[in-house]
Amino acid sequence: AASNAVVNAYQERQIVYKNQLAMVEARRKQINAQIAPLVAKFNSDRQAGNVAQADLQGQAQAIQNLQQSGIQELQTMLAPVSLSEAYVREQIGEVINAAITSAMAKQGVTFVVPPQNVLAYENAYNLSPNVLAELNALLPVAKVAPPQGWQPKAVRDAQAAQAAQLGEPAKPAARTTRPRGQ
Repeated sequence: AASNAVVNAYQERQIVYKNQLAMVEARRKQINAQIAPLVAKFNSDRQAGNVAQADLQGQAQAIQNLQQSGIQELQTMLAPVSLSEAYVREQIGEVINAAITSAMAKQGVTFVVPPQNVLAYENAYNLSPNVLAELNALLPVAKVAPPQGWQPKAVRDAQAAQAAQLGEPAKPAARTTRPRGQ
């Protein structure tokens, strides 16, 4: 189950980035329409058996190049949406430990094992619904649009590490969390 913040962010993202998503879908259709006849010709030539292998390889490479450039183009167009998704994940990441700790305290649980580390169990207590409830209380709604200049933590960390190697002072990162009272 997803938290309210995730569900609401997804729904809001569909509205906030509606035009961007529509442009991406239209461009995806254009790219597919551009590639489809090339694939049909390639398949036809391959089945005919009278086209040189080098020509078939050239056609396949052209198709692959178009697909790769199309994917890169679409990813570039989707960059603001991807940044929004990362921003929401980071907001949740900032409160998830508090949600787990609170759920543990309320349920009297002193030890939590991640599901991927469990070998076998009987009569185990599933804390997930309690954590989800706490997460919904701590972060009922996540902001979808990141602040101007915001970058995901991994990017900020990489920039700070690079700056440290070069002996430069680290740049202050844009805030992820909302100021108190909002």
